[in-house]
Amino acid sequence: MDNNRERFLSKSEIKILLDKVKDNHQAYLFTILSLSTGARIQTTCAIQQKHIKLESNSILLKDIKNKKTYTGFIKQEFIPYIEQSIQNLDPNDFVLGNGDIVKQVQRKMRPILNNLFNNKLEKDDRKNRVVIHTLRHTFASQLISNNAPIFTVKKLMHHADIKTTMRYVSVDNNFGQNFVDNIF
Repeated sequence: MDNNRERFLSKSEIKILLDKVKDNHQAYLFTILSLSTGARIQTTCAIQQKHIKLESNSILLKDIKNKKTYTGFIKQEFIPYIEQSIQNLDPNDFVLGNGDIVKQVQRKMRPILNNLFNNKLEKDDRKNRVVIHTLRHTFASQLISNNAPIFTVKKLMHHADIKTTMRYVSVDNNFGQNFVDNIF
């Protein structure tokens, strides 16, 4: 399967991004939710207060593309921030705000991603540009890099077909290096 966008963020790039958005509540919350769940932008923007289960660090995610729900998880270090963010919300309130949340997030995130990662790239360089969907690729690629079983990645990404998940195995050019280093 050809993957038009091969780009994903390294751990150091994730830190750079989180540092850049930390003073913008909506952008920071979107980023940590996206990087913790791997959800598409529409799914992340559809998260309501009632979907977040802090006792299990989980989120009920509505896969808008496939019209199904699935469970995602919140990275432990972000639980206090999310807990604070939702404490005054009613159950049906959207976590990222009101109105056209997708457009709001796109307007905030595109310039940040362009300034941080895309300045020297050609505009038509789709394989290497960092876009909002790159956060989803980053989630999957980081799971693979951390030796998560492929079927776990498939489930967390809510992929219908394992072939879709398998494309992330070859994205990291150093994937497998640690196995070779530990042979003898």
